[in-house]
Amino acid sequence: MRHRHTIALSVALLAALPSAAGAAARTAHRYTSSIQVGTLSTQGGYPGLNGTAVLSGPVKINTLGDGALVDHVKIVGHPTDAIFTLAGTEVAYLSGGTVRSSYTGWALLHPDGTLSLRISGHATGGTGAYRGARGTYEFTGSTPAGSTITVGGSTGTITY
Repeated sequence: MRHRHTIALSVALLAALPSAAGAAARTAHRYTSSIQVGTLSTQGGYPGLNGTAVLSGPVKINTLGDGALVDHVKIVGHPTDAIFTLAGTEVAYLSGGTVRSSYTGWALLHPDGTLSLRISGHATGGTGAYRGARGTYEFTGSTPAGSTITVGGSTGTITY
């Protein structure tokens, strides 16, 4: 009887532990990316307070490959005439799967009409090879005066 309990307990403990292959597969990867996204649609008076936009375009990530981004952004504050605060979500569509993230940041409108952006984000999940992705990143970019195309890049770490 005691031997059966020991075997049952051992089997239960082994089932509760992550497999060695699964544990080894979750590693941190430092990366850099470059993007070029354009505005697909806007609502609610974007870029005014509470306005939203959908942006999309190509992304190149040195460790994950090339793909496409789809961003949903909302203007959440407008503390001065030249500063906008924003929040959003994005999905990177890559050959190995998708990576989802959320972000917050600010945009500064310069007197010449150029817009500078600074965003802090974090990976919130993924699919395929990036299932359960977690990590953080910093993005800097700009939009030239009169343009709807934002160009920039990010650096960060993603664990999957």
